Amino acid sequence: MKTARLLLRPYTPQDLDELASILSNPAVMRYSLRGPIPKDQVKEALYKY
Repeated sequence: MKTARLLLRPYTPQDLDELASILSNPAVMRYSLRGPIPKDQVKEALYKY
């Protein structure tokens, strides 16, 4: 989906570093039931997606 201000697209392997940076940040994941996610687990989930 694409609008003038937003683009939603599937994740790609090129997104790994940025996605891992977000998901492993304790401040970002503070209210997540799972908590911060290590980069190796983000990578595994990304490649399954």
